[in-house]
Amino acid sequence: HTVFGIIQDITGRKKIERALRLSESKFRMLVENINDVIFSVNPKGQIGYFSPAGERLFGYRPGDLAGRFFLDVVYEEDRPAILKRFQELEQGVLTPLEWRLIKKDGSFSWVRTSTRPVVDTGGNLKYFGVITDISREKEAYAALIESEEKYRSLVSYSLEGIIILDFEGTLLFANMAALRLVGVLDANLLSGVNVLDFIDPNSRDQVIQDLNRVRDGVDPFLAEYQISTIRGEKIWVECVGKRIRYEGKDADLLSIRDVTERKTAAEELRASEERFRSFVENSYDIVYSLTPDGIFTYVSPNWGDVLGHDAQDIIGKPYTLVVHPDDIPVTSQFLETIISTGQKMGGVEYRVRHKDGSWKWHVSSVTLVRNPDGTPKAFLGIAHDITERKKSEEALFQANRQLNLLSSITRHDILNQIMTIFVYLDAMKNATHDQKINEGIDNIMACTGNIQSHIEFTKTYEGLGLHEPEWQALIHCIPESHVSDTIQMTVDIPDISLYADPMLSRVFLNLLDNSLRHGKTVTAIQISAQRSGDEYLITYADNGIGISPDDKEKIFERGFGKNTGLGLFLARDILALTGISIAERGREGQGAVFEIRVPKGGWRAAM
Repeated sequence: HTVFGIIQDITGRKKIERALRLSESKFRMLVENINDVIFSVNPKGQIGYFSPAGERLFGYRPGDLAGRFFLDVVYEEDRPAILKRFQELEQGVLTPLEWRLIKKDGSFSWVRTSTRPVVDTGGNLKYFGVITDISREKEAYAALIESEEKYRSLVSYSLEGIIILDFEGTLLFANMAALRLVGVLDANLLSGVNVLDFIDPNSRDQVIQDLNRVRDGVDPFLAEYQISTIRGEKIWVECVGKRIRYEGKDADLLSIRDVTERKTAAEELRASEERFRSFVENSYDIVYSLTPDGIFTYVSPNWGDVLGHDAQDIIGKPYTLVVHPDDIPVTSQFLETIISTGQKMGGVEYRVRHKDGSWKWHVSSVTLVRNPDGTPKAFLGIAHDITERKKSEEALFQANRQLNLLSSITRHDILNQIMTIFVYLDAMKNATHDQKINEGIDNIMACTGNIQSHIEFTKTYEGLGLHEPEWQALIHCIPESHVSDTIQMTVDIPDISLYADPMLSRVFLNLLDNSLRHGKTVTAIQISAQRSGDEYLITYADNGIGISPDDKEKIFERGFGKNTGLGLFLARDILALTGISIAERGREGQGAVFEIRVPKGGWRAAM
């Protein structure tokens, strides 16, 4: 047998096959490792290939989609667009398309596809494409849109005016607040208007200078300008400006707010401060401030005129250095009371050393200023020189002292003579049995007795006003020890002090005496006190027969009544010395009710 063969050189073909396998390997590696999905679809819409990236991105393993229709993974609302795009591909339209791909877990991702038709060597048509996951891109875009909408809303509805200008000053944008600021409701009315048209001539140069600074890249500015509204009204605005990009161009962003009320208030405050400064610097009274520890932090310039010291030498020094040692306790107690009560107080009198060594009498009114947390911050006070008044009071005191001495001597002599008259009258009465003569003697003795009562009353009355009024605890003035066991006394008064004559306790003693003498059926007495506006109302009431309407004023007259008629007369005079009033307000048959009204400044919390 003979075998024939043909040997053909296929080296070139082998090289081509090897190169083809190498190319296919590289292509497969590329397809399987890129982040995009490579796919193929036949003209019927069935998926032929879906690269491995589909599992990583959408959950589909290789082979899961083989033979399935492409529309099965397309979000229902996007299917019409996909069908239309395949029709356009046949016409040569290769524009990318964005749509939503249904993932294996049922959720969806936004994708972008680029697809083109391909005819293989067998003449078969297929569609090859690339799917790119653009979900993050879509989320970022949506966030950007949301952010822009949010800032657009913030700008549009901000309570502060916001405007944008080009570098020529032409208005490009104005929000509603800015429009309202100048009295315009339609933004179109300001189209093309230059912002300088609204600026007051006195502020225009400053505006131009500030805008130029922004355009030159200088830091944002803060300034105040006066502008005119569309109605010609002048208002003040505060403006913050900076350079921004607007619609692709450099521009000026200005934030403006109406500060007219603030400017007006500031001007009024400045004028008020000027008036106060003028008052302080020209007043004869000394204005001062102290720390809670009593250190001077301010004294008005007239300190030197009144007391001879340089005002600056006093700052930082304790007030006790210039106050008389004997008056330091009362002034210290005065300040402590202000702290404890929180009330403005006046009337404290004390001596202050003059530079020449003499002592000047002053009276102060002081108020307390507190920190936001309620702790004491400072005392503010006004001191008035009362030296001349004190001299007059001392002279008056000496004159009264001499008059009282004369009155005492005279009263003693008269009472001695009255006693002598009584002795002679008694002897005459015993020496005669004539009825008419005895009646005459009795009348003379009664008249002499009245004279004796009036003379003895002068001893009580001469003490009225003899001493300076003083602060007295009200509770200590109530004569509870003078009440018998048959009468129930109820006292309901707060812990307060009254500024009154030292004879204040005699007022309540006389009221008690009035109840006992004239009340007849009195078994209960009640004394109470309560605030009535700025006043304090003290009420004394008994359950006796009361006082008739006709006698309500007469009972305070000297000599009215069945006895001396001096008790209530004296009570009213004692109270009147410091502006305290007394009146009877009860109903006849239901008991007497005396109301004592203490004016503002005449009462305080007891110390």
